[in-house]
Amino acid sequence: MAVLKSDPEMRLESAAEAATPDGHVIRYENAGLAIWTAYSGSRSKVWFDHRRGHIVVKNPDEEIIRKMWQLADALSAKVQGSDGEFYNRHGRLVPR
Repeated sequence: MAVLKSDPEMRLESAAEAATPDGHVIRYENAGLAIWTAYSGSRSKVWFDHRRGHIVVKNPDEEIIRKMWQLADALSAKVQGSDGEFYNRHGRLVPR
């Protein structure tokens, strides 16, 4: 949490909401939820979700993975995908 709080590009949020096609609202609450405010891509918001010792980001592109790597580096951690693969500072897959 200290790394997220100290990064001027990250804004801590406590909740995220999204409307479903049928008009219902889905709400997710977590004290470790943050938005990356400096993202230049087409997504309206990029959510970083700190939970259970991990920072989770859904469907990251190379730019997002580079930001993930910056945060991981500050934590002496690694960026790992959902299939166990690892990524480098450039947002690219590390060959096995």
